Amino acid sequence: MTDREARNAFAERAVAALTPMGPVRAQGMFGGHGLFLDDLMFALLTDGEMWLKGDDLNSDLYLAGGGR
Repeated sequence: MTDREARNAFAERAVAALTPMGPVRAQGMFGGHGLFLDDLMFALLTDGEMWLKGDDLNSDLYLAGGGR
């Protein structure tokens, strides 16, 4: 599997897992993929990791859940 195929497969798995939230879609960018819900980007997939967009309201929840 090429790197590109691996990135696309990771994006497909992430979209499938997150679809219960609503119509999640992946768009290639920055050598990875942005994840969007209702046309708002909420995560970036790169190097086999998912980086969630955080703010003062949710960053403590991410850290408590094992995020870094």
